[in-house]
Amino acid sequence: MNPVLLTLALLLAVPCLQGQASEVDALIQEVAGVDPKEAKAFFLGIKTEAAALDRLALVKRVAFPLTVDLKARRNVKLRNPAQLLKHFDEVFTPKVLGAIHGQAYEDLFVNYQGIMIGSGEVWFTGLKGPSGNFDQLRIITINN
Repeated sequence: MNPVLLTLALLLAVPCLQGQASEVDALIQEVAGVDPKEAKAFFLGIKTEAAALDRLALVKRVAFPLTVDLKARRNVKLRNPAQLLKHFDEVFTPKVLGAIHGQAYEDLFVNYQGIMIGSGEVWFTGLKGPSGNFDQLRIITINN
């Protein structure tokens, strides 16, 4: 491809991606009730930790109790970080990690339940703190 045309195509694509990001930001703010800057930082943290397979950091991002399917049982309620760490590989499966890896911020799905990664493999949202505001972002669902 002609280098001039390639450069032009890339320059034209940047505003489109920025437009998509601003649309996601607006949805995160208006529909999920979460600060978009915090949501983006949380999302990028999940991506970085998943890529590095940083188990402790990922587990710290989860709200408990968390109901998941394990190899031998369905709808198992993990009540604390220690239980999730014990079953980490059964919960953060290659499918879940792949969904995290493949997700772009601009393509996040947002609704009143929260912010979705992949095809629903991971959901996160803000949890209400004592002030009544959504001040703590946490992973609330992992569909493994």
